[in-house]
Amino acid sequence: MALFNRSAAGIVSAILSAASAGDRIVAVASNGRTHPSIRRGASLAGARLSEPDPENGLDPSDFDGAVLTVLTRVTSELDILAPERARAIVAMAKASGSPVFVDDAYGTRVGPVLLGQEMTLELGADYGITSCDKAGMGGPRAGLMVGRPDLVDRAVAQASGLGLEARGPLVLG
Repeated sequence: MALFNRSAAGIVSAILSAASAGDRIVAVASNGRTHPSIRRGASLAGARLSEPDPENGLDPSDFDGAVLTVLTRVTSELDILAPERARAIVAMAKASGSPVFVDDAYGTRVGPVLLGQEMTLELGADYGITSCDKAGMGGPRAGLMVGRPDLVDRAVAQASGLGLEARGPLVLG
């Protein structure tokens, strides 16, 4: 588990820790509406970003050669990816050898609490992030990342180098 100064910082850090120049990233969201931080992260990494629209149908070959798949199950416009479609995307990505990162800034609460869907890691994802300041949360602006420790640690290392992590206060005394 790791804390970032906002969910977008964690998304960019996850992408930068997974991709290098020329690598391929796949990002899937309902109606093709991925968050701008996904495009920024891919651009900073020099990676090629593919954003297939699941409404047009997806094929396992859409995930071939991807070093990372980013899944957004609930967009900031509250477009919701059907649970069976989200599970199918995770399965296709994993079958192609791509780790799956879930941008669950809204989805962590909307999916399980309002729609009775699985929690982030129950989707079969390797890691994911949620926002601590979205609907129903009164906390400070922050992103909370969970998942495979090796992948989370790599994202934290990237974030630390860029000043994107969230550190607790120091106590002197």
